[in-house]
Amino acid sequence: MITDSRELDWELFECSEKLKLTSLMLTGVANSKKKGINLEKLVSNMPRINSLLFDGHFCKFLEPGEAISERPITKMENLNSLSFEGVEFHDLVQIQYVLCLIGSSPSMQYLLIEQGPKVKSLDGMEEFLSIEPFLQSPNSIDMILYHLRTVEIRCIVGSRAELQFIQFLLASSPSLRRLTFTYDTSISDPREKLRITLKIKQFCSASTAAQVVWK
Repeated sequence: MITDSRELDWELFECSEKLKLTSLMLTGVANSKKKGINLEKLVSNMPRINSLLFDGHFCKFLEPGEAISERPITKMENLNSLSFEGVEFHDLVQIQYVLCLIGSSPSMQYLLIEQGPKVKSLDGMEEFLSIEPFLQSPNSIDMILYHLRTVEIRCIVGSRAELQFIQFLLASSPSLRRLTFTYDTSISDPREKLRITLKIKQFCSASTAAQVVWK
């Protein structure tokens, strides 16, 4: 687990074949070599990984355009739990990486996404930000998350990108049992909460047993 370090030597992960749990919370971490990390190489060096936790800053260390490629990365066949903290749905590059890692986790049973603080400069712009082009990419359009049973999405604000992502998960997860949401603290108006709730209830689910829970 790496949570705080002035510098991080990514060569450590070249000998990580036995790792089963990895947590990379990279806020404040520096990349002294100024060299992007190849996502394919990082994943392929952890064949036994069972649980992964990243924060939003992790994406800043990856090679530019790495997730844009239509070539799928190595599958993490043993991964059961995938968590992201501090994700920013207005950052379309971050969302590409999130989708890329989800698609590379065919055995995943648990998914957690916790959003970072809302950016005030984006007030009123969330409704225009769309991740639809990424959801229609060859790697996403045929994605079926056969083993995904539990999803938690924290601090939602009801943005267009959020709702598109939730709709995608519901349509792609035939074994889903529980989808849990918590609102961001900025969402206090009961009418706005109702709007978000009704919108999500309209989405089609691939699982007939899925329960949507609000906390």
